[in-house]
Amino acid sequence: MDYHFQKNWLVRAGRQEISFANHRLITFREGPDTRLTFNAAVIEYHSGKRKVDVFAMSPVISKTGVLDDQSFKDIIIGAYATEQILPRKLSIDCYILNLNTKRRKYNFVAGKENRQSYGFRLFSENSKFNYELEATYQSGKFNQSTISAFGISADINYKVIPANKFIVGIGGNYMSGDKNKNDNRLNTYNLLFSKPQYGLTALHHFRKPTNCFLNLPT
Repeated sequence: MDYHFQKNWLVRAGRQEISFANHRLITFREGPDTRLTFNAAVIEYHSGKRKVDVFAMSPVISKTGVLDDQSFKDIIIGAYATEQILPRKLSIDCYILNLNTKRRKYNFVAGKENRQSYGFRLFSENSKFNYELEATYQSGKFNQSTISAFGISADINYKVIPANKFIVGIGGNYMSGDKNKNDNRLNTYNLLFSKPQYGLTALHHFRKPTNCFLNLPT
């Protein structure tokens, strides 16, 4: 359900696909057969140079039967803002997200997680040369452990042949991992509900968690 008011405002509620920026924290998934959707309420403000989204959402868990999908196992509340500083040359995203879940495992230990993600993204939208830099810091609690983690992503590319969309570039990602599983600090970066950070393998969010340092509920 969509409701527009005062020209620049939109309220949207219901099951929907949601993505932000370059899909590094919240997006629909492309790898599995069923795309990721969210039961969500979103308030959006949009002007010529500015866009602000305030939202509360829960990913939909796809089950094998008919009409048996579940939600409200994970809750995400947050705000995402985009400001155009120089047309096509420089824009900035700023965001804050809060995740509450009991479906994560770290170092093979399950528990309750309350994680905050604070970040920004600098990027351009030029017809030939483009760049992007995104940095995120995460805090919060996982059981009795204090969360302190971060992630950095960067990309530079140049469109050599615009008509054929031939692009060359270089990009990189760095995400922190847990330093010591026996202390009371968790340094593992949580990808939330993102697109693949490395390679082309999509994260399967809704099957049995695998045994790794960060066990994503799938």
